[in-house]
Amino acid sequence: MRVNVWSIVSAGSADAAFQGSGLTPGLRIGSPGAAAEAVTVAAYTTRNQWQDVTGVSRAVGLGLNDIADFSSPGPLRNGNPKPDVAAPGAMIVSCLSTASSPPTSDIVTTGFRVNAGTSMASPFIAGIVALLLQRNPQLKPMDIKTLLRHNSIIPGQSSGTFDAQWGYGLIDAVHL
Repeated sequence: MRVNVWSIVSAGSADAAFQGSGLTPGLRIGSPGAAAEAVTVAAYTTRNQWQDVTGVSRAVGLGLNDIADFSSPGPLRNGNPKPDVAAPGAMIVSCLSTASSPPTSDIVTTGFRVNAGTSMASPFIAGIVALLLQRNPQLKPMDIKTLLRHNSIIPGQSSGTFDAQWGYGLIDAVHL
């Protein structure tokens, strides 16, 4: 029998651990990324070192030019392919909100910080989608997903290849 589990573990408790021969690493994409018309974005590592605001060199153990280990793999539990595409999402330098107080190690200069997550990868794709809609406001969500998928490639793979971690790969925005 197959059982799917979505575990929410509170920040103060020990991590949940599942064991057994039937354990598979995929099927981890949840809401809202599992929505059929949502463009689900995997995080690709383009930076794993930076210098903080005090001049100290910092690094994380993420492999360059690969999917970040925190990026949830697909496919969906129903077998549909997700994520859709991949974009830079590890150690991205972005604006620092005056309402936040990250550790000094994450501040790169006044007003800017480094951060990681699929939430850092999604804005890359949102910007591309905005440009597509500016060019053609009549595009429907599935039209956009088709354009993104058909203009993406996983490094070292043939165009049109799907992978549970990469989706259809990195977008070639020049040819969209």
